[in-house]
Amino acid sequence: MTSRTLELPRTLSGATPAAASAGLAVRLAATAIDLVVVGTVAVIGALAAHMVIAMLPAQVAEVESWGLLALGAIVLTGYFVYFWGIEGATPGKKLMGLRVTRPGTREPIGPGRALLRARALQSYADPSRPYVHVFDGGLSENLGLAEVIRAFEVLKVDPGETVLPAFRRARKIVVIAVNALRFPEVDWDRSDAPPDSDTLTDQMWSIPVDRITLDGVEQVRDKLAAWQSGSPQRRTYLAQVTFENLKDPAERGYFKGVKTRLQLPKEQTDKLREVGGRLLREAPAFQRLLADLKSGS
Repeated sequence: MTSRTLELPRTLSGATPAAASAGLAVRLAATAIDLVVVGTVAVIGALAAHMVIAMLPAQVAEVESWGLLALGAIVLTGYFVYFWGIEGATPGKKLMGLRVTRPGTREPIGPGRALLRARALQSYADPSRPYVHVFDGGLSENLGLAEVIRAFEVLKVDPGETVLPAFRRARKIVVIAVNALRFPEVDWDRSDAPPDSDTLTDQMWSIPVDRITLDGVEQVRDKLAAWQSGSPQRRTYLAQVTFENLKDPAERGYFKGVKTRLQLPKEQTDKLREVGGRLLREAPAFQRLLADLKSGS
């Protein structure tokens, strides 16, 4: 499954620089600068600690390595917790023009969230773990609708006019969810033999993701309905693009058979692009949006 949806806190927050999403290259450059700074501080601290330990009893020197490791962890954690949580930006991020802020605001994320980020970052400093593997976002939330839900929650708990100001002024909200959910044919009930381990592994992945996906759609639907009920001038549109809406059984069967991969044959890619546009144009919510825009309502 793969999709794109509107990330409200970023696009409707007034287009402030702090709310913009930075590119990967800029983020990596900022992180590299920070690691150099932290490394320099840690080395200086380690040298100073070594000089002090050299003047202490031999028993203390025996645990020097553990003490230096603890010192490094404290420096790394303290550095990022302070600059992310209190200042809103580390020196590296400041040099690259970046900030770490709460959704829809320019406020720092606070020490608690900064500590969670710092703990995750610590794993990259472990020399025994030299590789980074990037997983599909579907492991946590497949359609990207969590940002839409979060935006409505932010409005509920923070009445300040400076939080998501453009969102507060909006009269129309459009959410387009592209969901490649498919239900492949199975033959479990045609044999008394249990499913093999590969089939079970696939189901362990797909069933939770599908449930999270469907639940996310329903939560967004409820949030939009509640928001629209707050004023007669408000309009909401949840357009879903899914293969289930294809009328031709043969065409629907073909696209359900397309695997979720990082690379597909050009012919298959062209067909997916065509059918995606067609499904969007045929979606009732999208047609209603076009009609409302044309009539000026």
